[in-house]
Amino acid sequence: MALTLPGSWTETALSLPRDLPYDDWLDFMRQLQRLDSARQWWLGDAIIFAEGAYGRQIWDAVAELYTPGSLENIIRVCRALPPERRRPSLTYNHHVVVYKMPEEQQEFWLSEAESADWSVKEFRRLSHGAQAARAKRKFGAPLNFREFRHEPTNELGVVFLFGMVAKDLGFIIEAVTSGYPDCTAKRKTKQNYYEPVNIEFEYKASNFRIHRHNPDLCDILVCWENDWPDAPLETIELKREVRRLSAD
Repeated sequence: MALTLPGSWTETALSLPRDLPYDDWLDFMRQLQRLDSARQWWLGDAIIFAEGAYGRQIWDAVAELYTPGSLENIIRVCRALPPERRRPSLTYNHHVVVYKMPEEQQEFWLSEAESADWSVKEFRRLSHGAQAARAKRKFGAPLNFREFRHEPTNELGVVFLFGMVAKDLGFIIEAVTSGYPDCTAKRKTKQNYYEPVNIEFEYKASNFRIHRHNPDLCDILVCWENDWPDAPLETIELKREVRRLSAD
């Protein structure tokens, strides 16, 4: 089936024009639904584009075409593996194996799979076996802050640590989800009111940019290390906050 849409695409990426009208995007989503073969990269890239271009309204339309829960993992994989890191010689499912790994480990294992011509099953067994062995030995630097013995080494550690200090920072957490943004909360104002805020968690602040999140849909970026001083939204660096709370 031929696609009739301005833009460009390869086997592993989709690029749509910035000024693409919403109705044209929706027509393309319908075309993707009718394709015989799965196009996970195109689907994920199309939704990431649309969130930035049109906002949350897209989900009403997407829900009529796809089961939203089935798209969550596709979107996470596409955010974690930007087009320049995807390997055309490997299947989408090869990339699923590594999407939770840090960037340098993604590069290493995808190169190994490409050169060794591993099946997805072989790739999962070999890479995850090595990762599990390495994870048993991996700890952050000593922190000794409340119940945290070591500094976090990933985004999950940031989420857990924020939960520990949320009250100290004036937040009440409403929900933590698997979609973007990660967290809905309320923050205490100087007038002792509470304002609703959307929060995204990242280990490093620059991961927000790498994952191509739309800053217009998020109020606060919470990270362990702020390596992005020009971030277009408020950024809370937990490393600094923990230091401050420890000194109080």
